[in-house]
Amino acid sequence: EIVGFTELDSMETVSDIEHGGSILKSEVKVVTFDLDNTLWKTGAVIKHANDVLQDHLDSCGLAQPRQVKDVMKELFSVNQMRYCPELATNPDGAKIEPVMLTQLRIDSIFDVCVKDNGFTDEEAEMFSQKAFQVWTDARHAAIPAHLAESVVECLSTIRGIQTSSGLPIIVGAITNGNSDPRNVPMLRDYFDFCVNSEDVGVSKPDPKVYKAAVEEASGMPAVRDIFAQMKIYDSFEDFSNLLGPWWVHVGDDFLKDVVAAKELKMRTVWARELVLGPEDYEKSVPKSKRTLQELVRDIASQDVITMEIGSTDYLAETMKDEFADCTIDRFEHLVEVILGWHREGLSGSANGSEEKKMIAEGMQTAQALPDYFDVIMPEKGSVDAGQTPSEQGKLSETKFCMFCGTKLPMVAKFCSSC
Repeated sequence: EIVGFTELDSMETVSDIEHGGSILKSEVKVVTFDLDNTLWKTGAVIKHANDVLQDHLDSCGLAQPRQVKDVMKELFSVNQMRYCPELATNPDGAKIEPVMLTQLRIDSIFDVCVKDNGFTDEEAEMFSQKAFQVWTDARHAAIPAHLAESVVECLSTIRGIQTSSGLPIIVGAITNGNSDPRNVPMLRDYFDFCVNSEDVGVSKPDPKVYKAAVEEASGMPAVRDIFAQMKIYDSFEDFSNLLGPWWVHVGDDFLKDVVAAKELKMRTVWARELVLGPEDYEKSVPKSKRTLQELVRDIASQDVITMEIGSTDYLAETMKDEFADCTIDRFEHLVEVILGWHREGLSGSANGSEEKKMIAEGMQTAQALPDYFDVIMPEKGSVDAGQTPSEQGKLSETKFCMFCGTKLPMVAKFCSSC
């Protein structure tokens, strides 16, 4: 059990499941999962694959004055556009990570072959392709030993759930990595599709990745009738309105999984078991405050949410009320969540919408929430004088500048005092 806070700011023990209260009720038709650090421990899996690749290169007598992982960093630093095509449309990205991971690793092996071993381009191409296959096979082979607890049992139960039409729930994967659960024998029967960001050309949290997953699922029997109603989407809003609460996305990354999926109006589950780790879980404390601070900076810098002048608990309220419909610290609890939502949707008798969300962060007081975030100061400027009829109706509503405390109309974009 962990310590959480209700709207009354009182201490109370809660279970490992934190439910949201703003979601609509519907049966569940699709469940998608992030993979790395959601279903399995990524660091351990990658380390095993790297070790196997190293043994393979050694057995081939390849000279390696430079390690492949170091060459990957070198190549990405000098040619980010090749491995992150989204830079062409987003040159000011605050944090750039490679998207084309497969190509980057193959190129790195190729580079070692040519520059350090005198291979011809043709020889290096053939060798690097085979070596990468060794690496990816080793990665998939290591996954079963590093799964989160109860993952297989959970997937098996979800696979057995039927929709009101008598069809099984669709199960998919949406990942920024280059693994595919269908290449893991003990997982392949539970997944209908897998969308890798490198196949899309951008990485999560870009909505294109999620839209690719929706397109992948749209022709499947359980949801085909829904998408048949609208073949052409007039807007992003029209597209996301098709999804709503019947699509559930589960992931460990608050920005890339929870916030991004909520932008398409999906139900969201923040699965933190492999992020917290055993020691952190026992203490009921998140890994560090720095993680949340970086998260907020990422959200603001990537324009996933709009930061306006407001009260000091704005970010905390945003996290609680806007994005995570449920938070679980043990993967085994996911079945309970999915079944609960599904039954509510089928019965139409749910009253869970009145429940209040709680953030179980082991804080001593709810007032301490702002200390977990970087306060983003308002830009200097003046109150926006332009008013639409709808804005005029909001003039009676007020907010406060976080910097100087000045009371402002809700429609103000800047603080007139500071």
